[in-house]
Amino acid sequence: MNAINKMDCFDHLRLQVGLAFDYANSEEIFIKSVARTMFEESKKWFLVHVFQVGEVAFENLLPQDESMGYLMNYERFGEGCLSLHAIRGDIEVRNEKEHQVVYLPIYHGHHLQYIFVLYVNKQGPSICDDDRSFFQEVTRFIEKKSKALRKKF
Repeated sequence: MNAINKMDCFDHLRLQVGLAFDYANSEEIFIKSVARTMFEESKKWFLVHVFQVGEVAFENLLPQDESMGYLMNYERFGEGCLSLHAIRGDIEVRNEKEHQVVYLPIYHGHHLQYIFVLYVNKQGPSICDDDRSFFQEVTRFIEKKSKALRKKF
């Protein structure tokens, strides 16, 4: 996937994420739909996981059988990388040996609600600084529409 294809992919993802909101009747359905949409539209490029902030741990919203690649189902607060990224509170891209990892925190006001974790295949295009604006746009859209769904239902 070259740079032009990546931009086309981002444009298509914007459209599909917007449609996920149009068909959602709850915040959880919306969040799961966004994760599935991101995965389906770019599965050759990255894997998606979404964690919800629970009482004592980050809980994977996509059970193991629905999971898009392997990752733990929960992580106790303070015991792993999700806690570190929750504290930082901003989009972060980490380079690892086999992939890049993108952390997208989703807030309700000042309270962290979800963290989307994208595992980007290094065989495809890498995430660069210019791509951060796309991810910021998507996270702000998710935050705004999640708030609207909370008020609606």
